[in-house]
Amino acid sequence: MINELYAAGKAMEDLEILPAVPYPDIHMLGKGECLLFSIDNKQQFKSLRLLSKEEASSYWNHRKGNHHSFPAVRIIIPLLTEGESRKIDPEAWKRMDFNNKVLQLRSLNFESLNFREQVYLSDWSYQQLCPILECDDLETAALRQLIRCFPQKPQCRDFLKQMLSFLQEYLGTCTDEKAMDLIKDLLTGVWDSKKRCYVSHCMTYYDVYETGQFENSVFSSATARKLSEFLFRKESQNSNHEELISDPLSGRRDWGVGDKYPNPTIPVVGPTYLYSRNKNIPCLTRYGMSDTKAFQAGRSSVQLAQNALMALTKADRENLTWKKISSGRRKGADLLLAYASQMPENQAFLAQILGAPQTYSSINMDEVRYENQKDVFDDLCGQVLGALRSIQGIPSEEERNQIHMIILGTLDTGKKQIVYGNSLTVNQLCENLISWEKASHNCPVIKIPLLAKKRRNLYTPRCPGPDEICRLLKINCTWHRIMHPLNQSSVSLSEIYQIYMPRRGAESLDPVFIRKVLLKSFNTVKYLMSMASAEITINNGIVSGSALFKQIDYVGYAVSFLSILLGYLHIRKEQYMENAPYNVGQLFKLADQLHKNYCVAVRNGGDKKKRLPPQLLGNAIFPIACVHPVEGLNRLRERIRPYIAWAETVSNEENSSFVRHILKEMANKAQYIAAHELPKEFSPEEQAQVFLGYLAEVNQKKEDN
Repeated sequence: MINELYAAGKAMEDLEILPAVPYPDIHMLGKGECLLFSIDNKQQFKSLRLLSKEEASSYWNHRKGNHHSFPAVRIIIPLLTEGESRKIDPEAWKRMDFNNKVLQLRSLNFESLNFREQVYLSDWSYQQLCPILECDDLETAALRQLIRCFPQKPQCRDFLKQMLSFLQEYLGTCTDEKAMDLIKDLLTGVWDSKKRCYVSHCMTYYDVYETGQFENSVFSSATARKLSEFLFRKESQNSNHEELISDPLSGRRDWGVGDKYPNPTIPVVGPTYLYSRNKNIPCLTRYGMSDTKAFQAGRSSVQLAQNALMALTKADRENLTWKKISSGRRKGADLLLAYASQMPENQAFLAQILGAPQTYSSINMDEVRYENQKDVFDDLCGQVLGALRSIQGIPSEEERNQIHMIILGTLDTGKKQIVYGNSLTVNQLCENLISWEKASHNCPVIKIPLLAKKRRNLYTPRCPGPDEICRLLKINCTWHRIMHPLNQSSVSLSEIYQIYMPRRGAESLDPVFIRKVLLKSFNTVKYLMSMASAEITINNGIVSGSALFKQIDYVGYAVSFLSILLGYLHIRKEQYMENAPYNVGQLFKLADQLHKNYCVAVRNGGDKKKRLPPQLLGNAIFPIACVHPVEGLNRLRERIRPYIAWAETVSNEENSSFVRHILKEMANKAQYIAAHELPKEFSPEEQAQVFLGYLAEVNQKKEDN
């Protein structure tokens, strides 16, 4: 990963668009509520207020990894003893109103300090920050006072006693219920059944009380920026005494990165070391060296790579250079990075179209799902192709105009890894997008009625991207039931991207590989597609509130993805709609419709409101027919005779013309099938055609409702 990020950093540096990035030990707080304490120059607590999640995420913190945090400190052990913690029942606390919560906390014994050395300025923090006490710049004046006032380890007990005394007084004036809940967590915590003790998760932050006397508050970005400059300058001065190394990234002589690579906090995956090796695992040694010694890069190059990563993952670059996508190997999400090497700051929605194009929201997302509306993918594709024209088509620089993709996944809490990486020329990426878009139209006419609140909309399949395909292939269902999705996709992200973004174009893809992906995908989605077709026939559409209604997008993605794979195998819809497999699917769809009309007219006495059988004739035999067509058709021939006999004699019943039309269409489909010699077993691509035929529209008259 560090090699790719270094290259991106060099490109940004050359274009002079690389923003200033904080010192590696300066991080932003995570999104979580926090208590902000103000302390005066006499080490006395003066005020307290609650920081919202959004406000807290803009505050900086100085720490080494997950330790030696300042001026933010997470309280792990409640401030009061276990006996006091037992006095508050968690379930009763949830039901209490604000006044009772105040009374409950004020009844606690604030003299029962559960002393743990957890709020103090550590020796490491003091050694890192104490040189700033010698400075006299105005930007860090508030920070200097806080360092002088904040307790070191020997003063920790007195500091916590003062905090408890202040909190006891504060409860009489507090009016914020959220702050009250956080104070309760700080004082008594919650019971942890695994640790067999009470624990707290309260984050606290500390600032000076006399803010009017200083140019900046401790938490301000100006203070963090000035502190970063100071720490970088101090590091450069200390490096003069170290031995230079040959930097493997730049090729120049530089000071080594030391015993730890930076671990910036980035979206989706959180804190991420640019390079890490566990020195206690022998198999991770490299050239007889372990830990960071196995790959000692230059300090400047590593900082450049970190700066590039932070620039690519800024909040305002979401969808442009980074995107959250579904993980192919676990339940959570991965982070997709995508950028153009010659223009990292361009405005093309690269990450979105390379990750989850159906999340694009330039047009009304309530309308885009329905018939006669432009597909989101088409709209997004136009935006990306237009934005990339500015860096496309220079013959002498075509190989340099690269689009780089990196997907970062989480292996465990402390380890991140590149799940997938690829580089394409701008021209090749554009060709791949156009090929994918054209292949997505390789499906028959499929219009799925959605029935909700007396409204009837027609849903048409949408073109999926890698994220949508990955989520689709985690689906877990049987012929009659949709269950919780699986953690792992049946087709890996690497295989999905190999088809979505081939390095030499769609024509270079190996047909054997495409069939392998088609088989895996088909085996995952076939039950979902069969359920959708059966419910459409029984209920004249997908009914609001049903399990399928919530999964309707997956039905559309399945249709489109199978059609794309068939297109890449050069099986066009103009051809396969005339072939036997597709018409076998159509025949079984018509058998369902015939059985339904028989049940309404004969079994239910013409009452359309009465319930129909849970499974119709065609759907019952379909699992056999889609694999073994001859066996399936023989069973259909035996069981459909009474329904055909009824249809040939029907005359007075309502919809008699529609029933006779079904018979006519069945005869037409039978002729298509008879014109071809059926194999004993359908291949995966033929099975996909059977399912498309089963779900597709049949050219027939509209039923008289």
